[in-house]
Amino acid sequence: MRMGLGIFLGMASGGGDSAAPALLSAVVDGAGTTITLTYGEALDTGSIPASGASSLAGTARTVSSVAVSGSAVTLTLSGEILPGVTGITVSYTPGGAPIQDLAGNDAAALVAQAVTNNSTFGVNPVTSGLILELDSSDTYITYNGSDRISAWNDKSGTGNHGSTAAGLPLRVTGVLDGKNAVRFDATSCRIGRTALVGGARGAACTVVLVLQKTTNTGAQVLCGQAASSTTYAVRTDTAKWGIQQSTTQSEAGSTANTSPHIVIATFGSTDTLHVDDMTTALVSANAGTVTADGWFLGRSSSGGLFDCFAHLIYDRGISGAERASLKTYLRQVYPSLPA
Repeated sequence: MRMGLGIFLGMASGGGDSAAPALLSAVVDGAGTTITLTYGEALDTGSIPASGASSLAGTARTVSSVAVSGSAVTLTLSGEILPGVTGITVSYTPGGAPIQDLAGNDAAALVAQAVTNNSTFGVNPVTSGLILELDSSDTYITYNGSDRISAWNDKSGTGNHGSTAAGLPLRVTGVLDGKNAVRFDATSCRIGRTALVGGARGAACTVVLVLQKTTNTGAQVLCGQAASSTTYAVRTDTAKWGIQQSTTQSEAGSTANTSPHIVIATFGSTDTLHVDDMTTALVSANAGTVTADGWFLGRSSSGGLFDCFAHLIYDRGISGAERASLKTYLRQVYPSLPA
């Protein structure tokens, strides 16, 4: 009996958990803003390493804060890691509040631990029917000797690149969340193309814009042409956003100010306008087939003073779920857009 008790006591005092928690994975999340270190057991949530205990290589991002929950350590980063970036590593040096399990066993230091990059930050999730995608980064813009723009190139892969049809728009740097703007700073500024690669649109189309007006005076056609029964336009006046198909104009009661907005317009049997999270159905007397062969920005002869950051066209209507995904994607790229 005494021997058995001694063995039992020895097991109780020396047979507990003494193994360090093992790292299973290190992964950049889909938003590109965190790295999650996942361990093989529950961790002590009261022992949280300082942000300076971890460092990264292969990216300019740094660790701004640390959280521990369950079996995971989440490193929040100073900015987004872009998709496709390879060679990212994380190193960790235990300090006064180390990563440890519930038994108090410290996790081992990490030296250049490989990180899997699952970031989808800034990647458009809605690609079916996408026939035009423009953004204002220098990668897709051709300049005419200075900051004046002579061509805006389509990144959708369809090849619907646009060229300047009138006055040259202006490149302005760092306008929205550090991103450039294509500024239509005169009524004569216009860019686009007269014929879409792959043919005309079908019975419906969806137009997406990220823009802000630089002046708030007068009626302005910002996108499209609205010159005949087969064309469309997104427009605004001093108080409202609107859309127009053929010669029929419909407007929604939304403040058309000089703040940045996401504008999504679907043209078809029922025209629908979404400005940020406002939705208005605009049933036009002339709504029907939309077969305009080109795309245009800055069409208006009476206004057109605005900044454009992104422009997309789909050759179909999009669903509510797709619209929500698009807004999430655009708000990733431009965090200052209204929620």
